Amino acid sequence: MTVSNPDPTPPDDPIWAEVDARRRRRKQVLALIALELVVAGLVVAVLLARTGRGPAASRAAADRSGATTATTASTTTVARTKVDAASVTRPARRASTPSTGGTTTTGPATTTTLTRSLPDLPRADLTKPVQSPVGYYRGGKLYLEGSVPNMDVAERYYRKAVGILGEANVVVRARLDPRAPAGPAKVFVQERFAFPSGSAVVDDRYKSLLDLGVIALQRIPEAMLVITGYTDNVGPADLNQRLSEMRAQVVVDYMVARGIPADRVIAVGKGESAPVADNRTPEGRAENRRIEGVLIGIMP
Repeated sequence: MTVSNPDPTPPDDPIWAEVDARRRRRKQVLALIALELVVAGLVVAVLLARTGRGPAASRAAADRSGATTATTASTTTVARTKVDAASVTRPARRASTPSTGGTTTTGPATTTTLTRSLPDLPRADLTKPVQSPVGYYRGGKLYLEGSVPNMDVAERYYRKAVGILGEANVVVRARLDPRAPAGPAKVFVQERFAFPSGSAVVDDRYKSLLDLGVIALQRIPEAMLVITGYTDNVGPADLNQRLSEMRAQVVVDYMVARGIPADRVIAVGKGESAPVADNRTPEGRAENRRIEGVLIGIMP
């Protein structure tokens, strides 16, 4: 069997000899470079060992770091357990002085965990007109009234309310009526929110109530808040109409500034219409310079 030479140049050709010599010299150079790299590596290893930065020192440092991390994690776990135990508290009640015309506002609940379920609700009188679910917020408490179709819907409304106000501040007075719609529900805010004569400036004692409205809108994303402004009958009716609109708008601006989308807070002005007290007395006029809020579109 004949094997052909891939290089047609004869072995004794001078050019081939030169090429072969160059190949041998290149191999020798590469061998020298490899030897130098080995020597340099040994020198570096010796230097690292002397300065305490070698692989053994790194492993020891890693062991010390792991021990420190384990100790820190243990301490953090104990601290977190203490914080968690302390955080399960009832919501605080903030009340302004009644003599100044303030409101009693319940702070947001610190936990949504229920300690009890709703007892079975009484049944509605089916001979009377059907009612929708409705809530009234007054005196720092939410009263759930009207009718719901079943206990499941009642429990869901209850849980939403407890998540904002806490169990101690939610009172359920609703009745079971299979004809009743599951929703949407409304909540009427029946807390006093008054203004000085001719003013649309929010008094500081009402800001806790506004903050509670912000929290409710944040935790009930499907809901909207309608704010209606009113005035007394002092002054021209057209000026009172504009003033009532300004009073409602200042509440909208307050909530929008705290992250609530503007399309979820609606301002309405009713001027001097629909008084709730006698405009012939200073006390009555003070009651009529007000805003009213209704949370709408709440689903179970």
